[in-house]
Amino acid sequence: MSIETLLAELANEHTALHVNYDVARVRRLQQEAADAGAFFTCFSVAGTRSIDDLFDLVGEYLQFPEPTRNAEAVRDWATDLEFIDNEAGYVIVINDCQSLKDLRSEDLDLFFWLWPGGPAAFQFQDQIYHVLFTGPESIGRFSVKETLTRRTKERQFSAEYVKKHGGRSNRIPVIDWLKNAER
Repeated sequence: MSIETLLAELANEHTALHVNYDVARVRRLQQEAADAGAFFTCFSVAGTRSIDDLFDLVGEYLQFPEPTRNAEAVRDWATDLEFIDNEAGYVIVINDCQSLKDLRSEDLDLFFWLWPGGPAAFQFQDQIYHVLFTGPESIGRFSVKETLTRRTKERQFSAEYVKKHGGRSNRIPVIDWLKNAER
C-alpha cells in the first residue's frame, strides 16, 4: 500500500481537519497509515474534565518530550512534531468529542485552537498531516466545524508566502464526513 492509498482514504487531501469521522473506519485508516509509513495515534477524550486533562492526553499520545500545560507550548509541539521525525506524515484521531460537553466553551475553543497549525505547517511539504474528530459535529451549542473553520482562516498564509513556497493552496480544508456520506 502507498501514501496515495492513504490519501484516498482521507479524501485526497494532503493536509486537513476532519469532523464527523466514522469511528468504524478508524481501524482501516490505522492499517492504511501503517502501510504508508505514517505516524498514527488514536485516543479518546472521554472522561476529561478540564483543559489540563486534554493537554495531558495530547502530550501523552503525541509523545511530547516533556509534559506541559501551557497552551502555546502544546500547540507548537502539536504543530511541528519534529521530535517524532516521521517522513511520511501524521494521522491523529481524537475519539468521543461529544464527551467534552461539560467543558467551558472557552476551553473547547482553546482545545480546537490547537489543531489547525499542523496542516498549515505541513501543506507546503511532501508529508501528510490529518486530524480527525469522531462524534457529533456539535457539542451542545458549540460547533466543532464552525470553530475549526474559523481557526483555520487565522492560520492561513499570505499569497506572497504561498507563491514563495511552491504555489500550493493555502486553504486548510475542514472535511465533514457526514456530508460526504450523504452524497
